[in-house]
Parts: sequence; C-alpha cells; structure tokens
Amino acid sequence: MIKQNSIGIRASFGLFSFALLAYAAVMGGNIYQIIAEVPNWSVDIPNSLIAYRNFFHVTHAEHFFQTLVPLTILSLIVSVILLWNRPKLANKWTLSVLSGVILAEIFTGIYFLPKNFVLFLDPIEGIFTEQLIKIDNHWQTANYLRMAIIVVIMVAFLKSYKAVCSSRDKD
Repeated sequence: MIKQNSIGIRASFGLFSFALLAYAAVMGGNIYQIIAEVPNWSVDIPNSLIAYRNFFHVTHAEHFFQTLVPLTILSLIVSVILLWNRPKLANKWTLSVLSGVILAEIFTGIYFLPKNFVLFLDPIEGIFTEQLIKIDNHWQTANYLRMAIIVVIMVAFLKSYKAVCSSRDKD
C-alpha cells in the first residue's frame, strides 16, 4: 500500500485542490457574467450584442471557460483515480463531483453553445431582433438553472474535499 505521505498521494491531493480552485473560478466567472456581462449585452438587442462583440473581438468569455473546465475535469479524473478509497466514504462524493462537472459541461455544450454562436459569434445580419431577444431570454433563464447546478456541484466538491482531507489528516 502506498504511504499517505508519498509523492503520488501528495500530488493527487494537489490535483484535487487545483480542480476545486479551478471550478471555484468557473463559478465566479458565471457569477461575473450574470452581474456584469449579461445586463450589457442584453439591454438593447441587436445594438448591445454588436457593442459586446466589438469589445470582445480578440477573446471572449468562452475562452476562459474552455480553459478552466477541461483542466478541472482532467485534474478530477486523475485525482479521483489516485485518491480512490482514501477514504472510501469520499468515493461517492468525488464521483458525484466528476459526474456533475461533466454533465454540466454536456448541458452547456448542447444547450448554450448553439445559442452562443447566434448571440456572440455568427453574423447577426438577417436575424430578426425578436428572434435574438427570444434566444437571449432562453439563454438567461437557462443560465440561472446552470448556476444552480454549479452551486450544487460546488457544495458536493466541498464535501468531498472535506472527506478527502480528513482522511489525509488521520493517516
């Protein structure tokens, strides 16, 4: 059996801690979008979308999330494998977190990505303003659901982190 203070176990705790911090940043990014970005790009569609696109012409919010979410998932996969049964009670929490992060990302890819292309990336000339407003309203409503899911995942993340760390302290 690998001793608790081995480099591999310390690295797995480090990866798990990194995944937690990266996902906290994702949650913070979502909160920032709700508070700061959405009110700006949804206030006077299509003009506000055009202004938003002009401001974020080099990079945009998706680059932030497309960097952190895959890093979170990869770190979680490796740390869940390396921390398996450390303690056994943490297994259900770490698997729940991993499953939740992956399911939230699938939801984002299936539901939000097509809307993101229409609202932020594809040409909007020729799309009726009413259609853009409808897409915006659907995006915003679903984003509150996504934020609730992220909060639930974060609570599970913190529970799993507590279980994993308490086991580390005992060994």
